[in-house]
Amino acid sequence: MDYPVGSMVEVTIDMSHTLQYFAYDSLHRARKSDVLRGTVVVAPAWLKGPHFCLLNSESKVLNYIPEHRILSVNDAPLKSKVKAKDRVYNVTSSKTGEVYTVHLNGQTRVWSCTCTGWQFHRKCRHTVRCELKAERIPVTN
Repeated sequence: MDYPVGSMVEVTIDMSHTLQYFAYDSLHRARKSDVLRGTVVVAPAWLKGPHFCLLNSESKVLNYIPEHRILSVNDAPLKSKVKAKDRVYNVTSSKTGEVYTVHLNGQTRVWSCTCTGWQFHRKCRHTVRCELKAERIPVTN
């Protein structure tokens, strides 16, 4: 999405993923989409994956919106991208010999691992190794 920094936009986002957190009797109050209005800002370097960043004009907070949650910008629907397939790797620990599962989410491009290091720190050597390996392998859908 190429919107110049500083331009005012109105973004409609998909909120259907939040419905799982509502009690059954309150689902009628839950919204499936929400509209955010604000000014486009530059995405920070620490933000992983494609995000749309804006300074919300109502709440004056920064909103980091993952691109896969955006339904439309300024009432113009986005072209649906072909979702990349998830990748799963089985990695053997060099210390204990235990097998860990490393997962790359095809939609958000976020890595995860079943080892305790990743679960505590959200990074580990297994995801780094798989990320380097995946960069060398051409992506095929």
